[in-house]
Amino acid sequence: MSLTSSLLTVQQCLTRYGMLVYTVFGSIGLLINAVIFTRSLHRRTSVNLYMLSTTWCALIGLLVTAIPMIYEVDNYNPLTTYPFYCEGIFYIRHAFNQMMRTFFILTCIDRAAVSSMNPNIRSFGNCRIAIRMIPSVIIFWLAVAWFPSKQRALVNGRCDVGSGIHASLYWIYVTVAVGIIPFLCMITCCLLLKRNLQAMRRRVQPISSDQPLTNLTLRKRDRDLLRMLFVEIICYTCAITPLVVLFHYKLITQSMVKSQNSLAIESFCYYFTGSFLLYINNCLPFWIYLSTSQSFRIEFKNLIINGYSIVRNTEIPTMRTN
Repeated sequence: MSLTSSLLTVQQCLTRYGMLVYTVFGSIGLLINAVIFTRSLHRRTSVNLYMLSTTWCALIGLLVTAIPMIYEVDNYNPLTTYPFYCEGIFYIRHAFNQMMRTFFILTCIDRAAVSSMNPNIRSFGNCRIAIRMIPSVIIFWLAVAWFPSKQRALVNGRCDVGSGIHASLYWIYVTVAVGIIPFLCMITCCLLLKRNLQAMRRRVQPISSDQPLTNLTLRKRDRDLLRMLFVEIICYTCAITPLVVLFHYKLITQSMVKSQNSLAIESFCYYFTGSFLLYINNCLPFWIYLSTSQSFRIEFKNLIINGYSIVRNTEIPTMRTN
């Protein structure tokens, strides 16, 4: 069996089984997130509005990406036949995944603003700002996503980017919009949040016998939030870095003559970094929150208890979140 055939077989197995597994579990987790964040308690805070928007965009981006890829393993592939389908699927996928990344950045900005000592900066973290920002982000990416989608075409029987100046502009755009800007914004906001929370804890002075417990609860909430955000940033960085490296490689070597094996390896690496690995990020939020935040675990348990109470038509006490 040739190298091209072997890599194609591995790619099909990863799509058929690996992508199917993480799409199913990721979709379940995102739907649970959506239910939790739509509860009346959470709709009153700006950060949860951003997290709810992130959840829905992640779910749409995941399904639009994964379902056609899984279907095409054993069935007819319209991506290799119809240019409008090639452009359209990429447009929806890119727009909603960029919305997801932007809403996550706004989540980080919101938490950094709320924890600031400056009242003007803290004013950013309110529902009125969030209600204005969310539709603005949606409109922005629905407009901007037309540019990269128009660079997609049928190239050698694949939905891909051609060569020349358009390809160079495309790779530069994706590197900046998907890789560099989101990472820098995320890490900057998280570092500011960490600094602000440390400054807040230094200013808190116990004034009563029960104050140390309150402070301990505050610190635990802070640690949970920081842990959630940092873990998400680490996962995003691990997923996006190989793709950015590959983008640079393709940009540098696009004019070179490559062997059949080199093209096969490049195609497989592009699939693994640009599809299989990249969209795992969409599936992770629920599992990250569940593993890193005690308050989220309590919310999840309460959701299960409430659902069980409705089914059994009995009242079961729920747990309190701090």
